[in-house]
Amino acid sequence: VFVLTILAFVTYWNHCSHVEQPVNPSVLWVGELLRIDQWWGMFSPNVPSLDQWFMVPALNRKGELVDAWPLNDNSFLPKAFPTEQFTYERWLKYMTNISDEEFADLRELFARYLCMKWNRAHSTSNRIVLLDIVANERVLNDFSLRGTPHPPYQPYPLYSFLCDASVDNDPFINQYIQ
Repeated sequence: VFVLTILAFVTYWNHCSHVEQPVNPSVLWVGELLRIDQWWGMFSPNVPSLDQWFMVPALNRKGELVDAWPLNDNSFLPKAFPTEQFTYERWLKYMTNISDEEFADLRELFARYLCMKWNRAHSTSNRIVLLDIVANERVLNDFSLRGTPHPPYQPYPLYSFLCDASVDNDPFINQYIQ
């Protein structure tokens, strides 16, 4: 009886979180006491519908256009799999965050990091002077999942940054570059 009661309660709790309805305050304490006060909506009610890939077009001192994103191959084309663009999931989370307006203040730090990392690894003539952080996005709808072609990517410029000499001596960024 106890197990069936708890199962019914968990079902009720999940239903409330799924339809975004508050749990009845008279039974809220039960969920908190038993630590089943959770929300199980990672992909519910819908799977993620935004597909993104990132590029960082940069202009070097020679006037050449290069991609300053370390894992891109200068083709400015999306990778076949998202895992090819990120060395591990924290980069994916970071890039997803900076594409959100709530975390817009992280964009300059990321741009400084990329300038510094690139310029340390390249000769003076290949140093970058200007870069843009661009998120390429497309919204996947139900039709694109059923065999119809995906819509094209739309570029969404996030940040433009002028790489100058002050970037090379930034103590905050320095600590993150080996």
